[in-house]
Amino acid sequence: MENIANTVKTVEEMGREYDLITFDLDVRNLNHQYKQDYGCYFAKVSAGEFVELWGCESSVPYIWKPVYKVL
Repeated sequence: MENIANTVKTVEEMGREYDLITFDLDVRNLNHQYKQDYGCYFAKVSAGEFVELWGCESSVPYIWKPVYKVL
């Protein structure tokens, strides 16, 4: 079982290796695909595939907002 500390971070902890996804259509498609309801996402991509995906409840990623591991 994965440690809960590894599944929740803050926006401030997301490194430069993550791409911020805020475009409405992209966010809506990710929410539908992963059955979530987030306002934006942080994605680590390798070879055109998501290797990590984190969701933020807010559509504005303020540094204190929590992000939750999706993938």
